[in-house]
Amino acid sequence: MHYDELHYEKYKKLDRLPRRAGDYCIFQSVANAHRKKLCIKMTLPQEVKCIFRRTVDEQRWEKLECLKPVIAKEIQAETSLEIENEQDAEALANAIARSSGYYDEVGPGYDKLPAGCRVLIDVERDASPQTMRDRVVEQVRASAFGRLRVLMRPLHSSRRPPLLDEMGRKILNPDLSMHDIAVSWSPAPLTVDGCLDRMLLVLWDARFLSMSEDWSTRGLGNCKADETCELARWWIKGQHVGSRPLFEGHLITAKLYE
Repeated sequence: MHYDELHYEKYKKLDRLPRRAGDYCIFQSVANAHRKKLCIKMTLPQEVKCIFRRTVDEQRWEKLECLKPVIAKEIQAETSLEIENEQDAEALANAIARSSGYYDEVGPGYDKLPAGCRVLIDVERDASPQTMRDRVVEQVRASAFGRLRVLMRPLHSSRRPPLLDEMGRKILNPDLSMHDIAVSWSPAPLTVDGCLDRMLLVLWDARFLSMSEDWSTRGLGNCKADETCELARWWIKGQHVGSRPLFEGHLITAKLYE
């Protein structure tokens, strides 16, 4: 769908619009459901779409290098936080001051962020953790009416990504390139295709975890164990509603009057 949409954008820029033969065979109903977002579904981040503009891009190591930091952001759920006023900045600063983890880790007591998140603020790392925490707190207090970068699932924290596989752990290592990861892969080195497949699986896991957390926060995605079987029973009954033809009764009536 992504490549076909790029093809369609080029097609619309033509002076005279001939009959468009798409590069890919996609059913119109599928394309309509995707473009109009008729249901909640997994989507590619915009940064990934900007990296892969053609199918041949999937065979280039430099494109995989560009994809690596994007997936790292998705694994740790990097987002931005808007500081509304001085009181909001003071509350966040106090939560960081109460933390016993990393120098920029958020502690309990701040409504907008759960404990264990990290606020990404550049400070000099030439002092003790407490001194660096004091520097972060000072900068947060001065960030009223601004935006801060936040890791919702930072590595080595209480909110670290669960069930992170070997590829995910290596993607989070800034000292390793994707080519180095592929060459040293065990039991056999990875090709470009194999490396991309494993990277996209890590990306899918990270996106699905973010969607699940959002559903849980809004009370949409999960239910209690004692409610699951009852909901599943009615869902299955609903699937069988349309199993019989809509006009079956009319056909039987017509045969009776022949």
